[in-house]
Parts: sequence; C-alpha cells; structure tokens
Amino acid sequence: MKVQKILGHRLVLITIFSLLLIEGEHFGGFYLLYLLLALPHGGAYSIIAFAGIIFVLAGNNINAKNYNLILSGGGLLLMLLSLFIFFNRGDNKEATFHQSVPIISFCLFGICALFFIISSFKIFFKKSQSDKEEKYELTTD
Repeated sequence: MKVQKILGHRLVLITIFSLLLIEGEHFGGFYLLYLLLALPHGGAYSIIAFAGIIFVLAGNNINAKNYNLILSGGGLLLMLLSLFIFFNRGDNKEATFHQSVPIISFCLFGICALFFIISSFKIFFKKSQSDKEEKYELTTD
C-alpha cells in the first residue's frame, strides 16, 4: 500500500516522465532535455508536455471533486500525447525501444501512471463519499 502511494504521487510521476531516457541516432538523453530544447522553437510535443505537467500539479490544488479527477487525468493524457507526438515526428528515435535501460524507464513510467490513476480515483471517491455524508448531516438537522 505504501509503495502504491509513493509511486502514484504526482511529483514522482512528473519526475519519472521528465527522466525518461531517449536514445537517438546522434543524440540521447532525458526527455526533459528534449522538451527544454524544443520549447523556444514552439515544439508541439514540448508545449503539450508542459501543459500536462501543469494540469497534474493543478489537479492537486483544486478542492472540487470533479475538477481534481479531470485535471489529473487530462494532464496524464497530455503527457502521453506528448510522447506519442515526439516519437511520431519522423526522427530516428527507434533505438529507444531496442535498449534495455530506456525500456525500463518507460515501464517505470507506465507503472507510476497506473498507480497515479488508481490514487486519483481513490481521492475522487473519498471526496464524493464525504460529500454524501455531509449532505446527509445537513438534511438530518
């Protein structure tokens, strides 16, 4: 249970996302490096990735039960969309999926994303349950 809580935390998800290993034909590194290099040029995958990170962080600060789940889920989807666009640009990044360390980093990101989804739903249902109890207490007075 504690491992699920740690791996499903927003900051762990964002950190693992930023530290995904990318191997290219001439250049390799962390995904954050590619995002920062593309941001001044208006790279779509970079803008989408940073929007996803902001959504995930904003989902933590919103107290409304529906917006928390929408922002968290939307942020994760934007981060995944960023990866999809990045790898479908046409650059030679297929070496990423032929080496074991980058594959491990992507598997770790997938596990963190799964635990993040589970923890987001737990927060959503816990808040909706407490709202129902609060409404019940207001109607019985």
